Amino acid sequence: MKKLVAILAIIAFLFVMSPNIIHDSSNVSHTLGIQEKTAIAEDTPQRAELNPEAITAEFMNRLKQETDENYKVLKYNRKSELVNELSEISSKKVAEYYVNGLYQEKGGSLYVIPTELPPWFEQGKEFEMSKINEDSYHMSQKVNNDLYGSYEITAGAERINNQWKITFLNVH
Repeated sequence: MKKLVAILAIIAFLFVMSPNIIHDSSNVSHTLGIQEKTAIAEDTPQRAELNPEAITAEFMNRLKQETDENYKVLKYNRKSELVNELSEISSKKVAEYYVNGLYQEKGGSLYVIPTELPPWFEQGKEFEMSKINEDSYHMSQKVNNDLYGSYEITAGAERINNQWKITFLNVH
């Protein structure tokens, strides 16, 4: 019981006290379609497990794009194309936030705005996990680096159609 109260207190704190939270509640729940109900009834293969290192690394790998010497992105011409790519592993709101902060469209092409990458999870370091329910977790990590100093980053991950997606991020 104490553990449940502590988890609820942490969740409430994150939502109330954090002004820079990025959250997309549009994907919080969904209605099971006929195919999903059938799959559950037939006891199909086990549901995907959350791997916090993999999902956070994949998000950053997709966010960083190869460019030419003028910072022109080689793979995409529009922000919406990159948002669609990121939306495979995050909510659209999270993808748009990062793409809008790091890229600009000029003359029918997409360019990186020359800047540092935002604060992010460090691979190979411990994550704290809080289980909200079977399909929702919060992942947190305390980071200390030369560029940003000390900060804590928290992400929400939700299983949507048996695939994990980052649905909110908070850095403080």
